[in-house]
Amino acid sequence: MLAPEIHGTMTSGFMPHGYCFLWTPSLLWTYVASDTLIAASYYSIPFTLWYFVRKRKDLPLRWVFSLFGAFVLACGSTHLLAVFNIWQADYWADASMKALTAVISAISAVVLWRIMPYALSIPTRTDLEQMNQKLRKEVARRIEVENELVLANRLLEERVSERTLELVRSNHDLKRVNRALETISVCNETLIHATDETQLLRDMCQIIIQNAGYQFAWVGYKALDEAKSIRPMAHAGNESLYVERDPVSWGDDERGRGPSGMAIRTQRPAVIKNTLTDPAYALWRIHAQQLGYLSVLALPLVSFHQVLGVMTIYSRQEDDFSETEIDLLDQLSKDLAFGIVSLRTRLLQEQSSERLLESLEGTISAMSATMEMRDRYTSGHQQRVAGISRTIAEEMGLTADEIHGIYLAAQIHDIGKIHIPAEILTKPGRLSELEYSLVKTHPQIGFDILKNIKFPWPIARMIHQHHERLDGSGYPLGLKNQEICFGAKIIAVADVLEAMYSHRPYRPALGLDAALEEIRQYSGIRYEPAVVEACLRLFRERGYNIPT
Repeated sequence: MLAPEIHGTMTSGFMPHGYCFLWTPSLLWTYVASDTLIAASYYSIPFTLWYFVRKRKDLPLRWVFSLFGAFVLACGSTHLLAVFNIWQADYWADASMKALTAVISAISAVVLWRIMPYALSIPTRTDLEQMNQKLRKEVARRIEVENELVLANRLLEERVSERTLELVRSNHDLKRVNRALETISVCNETLIHATDETQLLRDMCQIIIQNAGYQFAWVGYKALDEAKSIRPMAHAGNESLYVERDPVSWGDDERGRGPSGMAIRTQRPAVIKNTLTDPAYALWRIHAQQLGYLSVLALPLVSFHQVLGVMTIYSRQEDDFSETEIDLLDQLSKDLAFGIVSLRTRLLQEQSSERLLESLEGTISAMSATMEMRDRYTSGHQQRVAGISRTIAEEMGLTADEIHGIYLAAQIHDIGKIHIPAEILTKPGRLSELEYSLVKTHPQIGFDILKNIKFPWPIARMIHQHHERLDGSGYPLGLKNQEICFGAKIIAVADVLEAMYSHRPYRPALGLDAALEEIRQYSGIRYEPAVVEACLRLFRERGYNIPT
């Protein structure tokens, strides 16, 4: 039954695919429809892939999609050519297409195997969900850490702010301490060079204002009157009338309960941190408000357990005196009290020394007068020698103290003659060798008389050596050059000059020219050249005359 149909198909020129004579028309058309549908489907896949790649430009390995599209397109062409070969068999074309498809298939297979590890590394949806969950946890953790960091940062900022405030306060306190130390240094220097008590108090108040930076300071002394008042002695600052308007006391009464009175009574520093609120400052609050002071420090002036007075310092800042600063300023007040006592002691010593010197000078004058009363021929000799010696010393530029010592020594340089009989001193003729040797003992006798008296100057030594000469020809010790004290060298020149100028019992006066020639001729031999030069300059250039 099939033979006529197959024969009809064959006779009509139709050649079934693969020369399969067993195919029926229904099978054939099923084959054709299937290959056609497969080819159409294959052809649609590359376009779908192209559209997908075009829309997803962020995909990695986009070229793999193109390769796969070529592979699918080749497969579709193979199926389409199979349908074509049913009616028009072209096995070379079919073979060529299959070969091309095989090549593309092989390439695709190789590529797919090569990229398989990468493809496997691409996370799955489950992986992505797990990763997303981990990411959310990480985000939550980081948010928590960020919140902790924000909190820590806030705490750190607060700590930094507190520390900065502490540093600012410390820096302020350090500046105040440094200023206090500088003030103490300047005050101590002032104390060292102070010579007047009132001026010292004024200088100390001024230094506290200028160096320590306070607005007002005053010093008051403790008065031993019935009212137990504090007597203002010095002040510095713009409000100099403050103390005069508000007198204070050191007694245990209303006016003595302020810082100044408390400091004197307790012998300890007294502080008012705020004048507007401290009840102890109620009596002076109105004036403090007018003057703008908020804190007050009173420091007792104590020396050797004796309270001399008080030094009070005012500041416009509330609670402006730190403990360290109070300790330093308290030490300053003790130094000031010691300086006051030292000045008073020095003044008493100076007054005592002046009275002692006046007494010594009076004694020397009395001794000189006593000597000259014994020798009418040499009356006034010691006073004239003293005057010449003082003038020579002044010409040579010696100090006032040295000049005064030389003058006093010259006034009694012949005091040793008190042991020489008056008959020898007033003898009109030449002295015998024995008499002259006796006269030559008067420098030693004068030294023995005065050596135990504590003069501020070497008076006994100058008297002992006023007859010594540079070449050793003098007496009583035969000293030379630097062995002779300088004051004795001046008295020696003045003594020779006056002796030759004046009348003596054993000879008439030789005159001033002869006397000057004597010391000029023996300058550097018997007499000190510098002393001789000053003496000649006085008489020949300055017109000096021997006092009468």
